[in-house]
Amino acid sequence: MSSTCAKWSTSIRLLFRRCSGLLSFADSFLENGRLIEMNFEKFFNYSWINVFPLINLLQSPCSQSLQELNCVKVEFFDFHGLSPIQSVFQLPNLRIVELGQESCWPQWSPSLGDDMLIKCVDLEVLILVDASFLTRNLLQAICDYCPNITSLCMSGFRVTIDYRMIESLSKLTDLNVSDSDVTDEIVDNFARKLKNLTHFNIRGCKLLTNESLKSLAIYGQKLECLYLRRRSRKIDENGIQAVLDGCPNLKKLETTFNLAQKLRLPDRPDFEILNVTSE
Repeated sequence: MSSTCAKWSTSIRLLFRRCSGLLSFADSFLENGRLIEMNFEKFFNYSWINVFPLINLLQSPCSQSLQELNCVKVEFFDFHGLSPIQSVFQLPNLRIVELGQESCWPQWSPSLGDDMLIKCVDLEVLILVDASFLTRNLLQAICDYCPNITSLCMSGFRVTIDYRMIESLSKLTDLNVSDSDVTDEIVDNFARKLKNLTHFNIRGCKLLTNESLKSLAIYGQKLECLYLRRRSRKIDENGIQAVLDGCPNLKKLETTFNLAQKLRLPDRPDFEILNVTSE
């Protein structure tokens, strides 16, 4: 169970593993005192899986407990055309969703969007460990139907974002777009429109230049933590210094290169610069 999920009283971890043509459904549990543990490993052939995806599980005798779930972590899906993730997003009390790197979103993402997220108005945390599948329509649905999101991870996404798409995410405080194709213009839109942003992760975003950091210096007045591992040769000490000078609430800066001797660091006891030696 991730630390994010642990803050909620009701949570489940769904782990689907494929083994030589068979599927194991294991390590699922609730923490609300009703369904203390549901640890079982049964193997079904694929014809039977068509009758017993998660969709049917939500209609099973334990469905009352499942309906109270507010935190779901999904990993290792291989359902060959089925979409149990859609059932997850139908849970009425959902607050936190984490989709693992092997959850097979790409094969479903073209058909996902409004129908899946329309009930997610109370969703607060959405973690997409690998968002390279993310389509513009699905991203638009997140912005339209999830206005209460405070933490969003879209690591590795490739979608072009304009300011109109993110205006509704006014409550967002934590944004992770690491290893993605974000540009200076996109970061400028984030900085201008996400007024409550405190944690921003742009590790490995190779298209960025000093202009992105200058935008953060101007508009990121609430920024507390910036994660910046430089892969772009167009980011240097001048851009980082602009952030240090322009973000009065910055408490943590993570960067790849040891720049401490070249920078004027904030004279605050709560400020920390973390030098990471590798990407």
